[in-house]
Amino acid sequence: MRLRPPLIRRVPLTAAAALALTLSTVPATAASPGHVGRTAPAVPAGPTSPADVYSYLENPRMTGEGQQAPHSLLRPYADARSAVRDVIEHAGASPWVASLSGDWRLRMANRPEEVPAGFSAADYDVSRWPTARVPHTWQSDFLDHPMFRNIPEELWPDDPPKVPRDVNPTGAYVRSFDVPRSWSGRRNVLRFEGVTSGYFVWVNGRYAGYDQGGYTPAEFDITDLVRPGRNRVAVQVHRWGSGSYLEDVDQWRYSGIFRDVWLYSTPQTRLSDLYVTTDLDADDRGATLAARVDLARAPAGTTGRHTVRGNLLDARHRRIALATAAVDLTGDGARVTPHRARRRPRKVERRGPQPVRAAARTGRSRRPGHPHHLAGGRVPPG
Repeated sequence: MRLRPPLIRRVPLTAAAALALTLSTVPATAASPGHVGRTAPAVPAGPTSPADVYSYLENPRMTGEGQQAPHSLLRPYADARSAVRDVIEHAGASPWVASLSGDWRLRMANRPEEVPAGFSAADYDVSRWPTARVPHTWQSDFLDHPMFRNIPEELWPDDPPKVPRDVNPTGAYVRSFDVPRSWSGRRNVLRFEGVTSGYFVWVNGRYAGYDQGGYTPAEFDITDLVRPGRNRVAVQVHRWGSGSYLEDVDQWRYSGIFRDVWLYSTPQTRLSDLYVTTDLDADDRGATLAARVDLARAPAGTTGRHTVRGNLLDARHRRIALATAAVDLTGDGARVTPHRARRRPRKVERRGPQPVRAAARTGRSRRPGHPHHLAGGRVPPG
């Protein structure tokens, strides 16, 4: 899709634009034996002993397990207006989003061997454990000693990729949460925005995956691990892993779940990624907005003809241009570029930064064009 936004002079803009995408089925069809997407690979059993834990922490190639592929943030909403209004703050209410930030039970240990055995079980009693308010860091909560480093490592002995065996502060986190009944039959995802360093995740006593990304988000598909009503998530976080040797940064070294944790729910067939570029013309008088949209389908998702509709909106949420594209979805995904549709809007000459916003609508519908799910995310200027 190539849409031409307002002509501009050689000055930044303050006017915001919004790109709203709609995905609908025409007609909506359920999955059939002849149109079944690829099943996600099974997640291994996860660690069952301290020796297993070290096999993860000391493996430079083990940066993650059971995670979803990286993608642009498409937070789900109930309606298009809410999506467009909230794409910068990402804090608006939504029936398809639930925050897990807040009070967690936390038991600290000096090393993985001292973590309470079996704490990840769904019925393990943590009622007497201390409470920590996530997001947080162990150092700011006086649970572990702070350390400032630039080039020298904080690990000793300095023997990459091995981690110290005499001490490696480890936190065992547990929290209960509720899943709405309306999320049944949908795809449910657990997202960590930032945790340092390596950590394991269990949901209702079942292993969900591992991450050592630290400052990058990690998502785990927990559809088959949760049920309507009360559920439990357990997380084991370690201060040091093999990646700690790469952290030669002039900063304080912090540990723990230091960014938000949240759940979200999407239809089984959904918009999975959105890639938008904004390129100025050679004379900086105009620009071209190009969008690439990825669709994904779980085995239970709808198949057949799907239509993606793109609306480019101005700062007052008025339509500037419309584009559509149709695709026959038979496998586990597809990539589409809506047909070009543009008109020349009025000129804008305002100074200051220009946020470019995107809202995506997706999901199975009984009537063509009738949305079931919406998602939004900010698109940075190119």
